[in-house]
Amino acid sequence: MKLTYGQCCVMIPASCHFGAVLRETETMKIARFAAIILAMMTAFPALAADTNASGNRLRALHSTPVASWAGPYVELGAGYTAGVLADNPRPIGPSGTLADLKPSGMDAFGRVGVNWQVRDLVFGPRIGFHYVDASGSREIAWSPTFSERTTYSLKWYGTADLLVGYDLGRFLPYVFGGGAVGQFNQVSTFTLTVPVFSSTTDTTVYGGGWRVGAGFKYALGRERNWLLGFEYAHTSFDVSSTATTSTFGGFRADRAFEIDSALASITYRWN
Repeated sequence: MKLTYGQCCVMIPASCHFGAVLRETETMKIARFAAIILAMMTAFPALAADTNASGNRLRALHSTPVASWAGPYVELGAGYTAGVLADNPRPIGPSGTLADLKPSGMDAFGRVGVNWQVRDLVFGPRIGFHYVDASGSREIAWSPTFSERTTYSLKWYGTADLLVGYDLGRFLPYVFGGGAVGQFNQVSTFTLTVPVFSSTTDTTVYGGGWRVGAGFKYALGRERNWLLGFEYAHTSFDVSSTATTSTFGGFRADRAFEIDSALASITYRWN
């Protein structure tokens, strides 16, 4: 004989109640498990997106190179140079001392160099060539009938020095020191009024010396490829020479030609 569910419950009420509770508990467990799976499926894309974004930020942080001042560069610039030619003459002809010549004028230059950087310390050699249009003249009346006019000019000079700077972000202050060599020209005209006569000497000499200075560079961008700069330099040349002996004699001078230069520049640097 088959019994219905209701008959079973009448006959065995406790068992029926336990089965119903069991079925309800299993249903609730399944529902909770499904809710957990659904929540995980919903949260996973957001978690993955956030993890991916964090990874991208981390990769970008490590892949972005740290800007530095290291690398080769080429530089062009111009400025003004003023000099003093101090004479310590030992006259052969007329006696007396000579007034200082003071050549001054434009200074245009080109330069190449390379920098290395260790932490915040920047250093490297530079080689430059300067074209200069600096000249100065003086006139000396040796006697009422005898005078001299001298024009002294600096034609060009080359430099080789070592730069040492300190990294302040886009700003690089630096000092430098090294050597220099230049070409100098002196034209002297001696004039005698009684009797009327004149003689001209034209002398070209080369002199070497030393130079020191300080300056700064400013980077126009984070990569520090294009730079603007300014520097001051003091250069001392030894241009001792024997002037060509004219009709009226000559002299040997122990000469120190000192120049001070204020120079602005634009630089391109390769990373």
